[in-house]
Amino acid sequence: VDVNWSGGPYNYSYDWGGGSAEDPAEQDVARFAADIARELSQYPDGFLQRAGIEDIVLVRDLFVKEDGGGRGAAAYIFENRLFLDLPMAGRAIQAGTRVRFIHHIIWHRLDERAGTMWKDPEWEALNPPDLEYGAYPRGGVHETRAGSGSLSRDYPGFLNLYSTGNLPDDKAEVYAYLMVIHSWVTEGSRQDPYLQRKAAMIKARLAALDPNFNDVFWSRVNTDSDNAARYGARE
Repeated sequence: VDVNWSGGPYNYSYDWGGGSAEDPAEQDVARFAADIARELSQYPDGFLQRAGIEDIVLVRDLFVKEDGGGRGAAAYIFENRLFLDLPMAGRAIQAGTRVRFIHHIIWHRLDERAGTMWKDPEWEALNPPDLEYGAYPRGGVHETRAGSGSLSRDYPGFLNLYSTGNLPDDKAEVYAYLMVIHSWVTEGSRQDPYLQRKAAMIKARLAALDPNFNDVFWSRVNTDSDNAARYGARE
């Protein structure tokens, strides 16, 4: 897909909300473009287009209005265009991590097109018995407490507190972390059968969409795994 960083300002308005963004600074494009390209280059040829993503738009001040409120966003898809907030990506890069939220938003797109984003009995059956999203500690749709996105072994079947907040983010977080720290997720899942089954389902669903998501693909991703300690993991 094409990657663009000019053409703003952007404004989208719908019955449910909308969003806005501005063009990024040229120096940010120069500094962080290679890191963005690293994540996008992992995908099989043509896969993103088949997922309905027409182009990637690098922006700043990405703002989304939904769920009765508004928030700054790291990434969002408007009308088949994947918007990435470059300053937010830059903060991740400068903190020594990869830009995993690219994969997070891509999974949301796949989930939405499959009709399983908010209703997915097959996935929910993988959770521990009596698990209810949002019960840690019923903080609304999105868990926003400080540190909620840091990796943790404290929540069986989940990678962090943020994942426990709602069904779509649970799936998207498993996928995003598989793409950037595959080796850590695989190792941890050996002691967590719930997480192990979730990782297997992510891979099975991807393989059903594109046979190039095969053992060779995941072996390459595993070799390229980042240091999980940078994402808050504690052994």
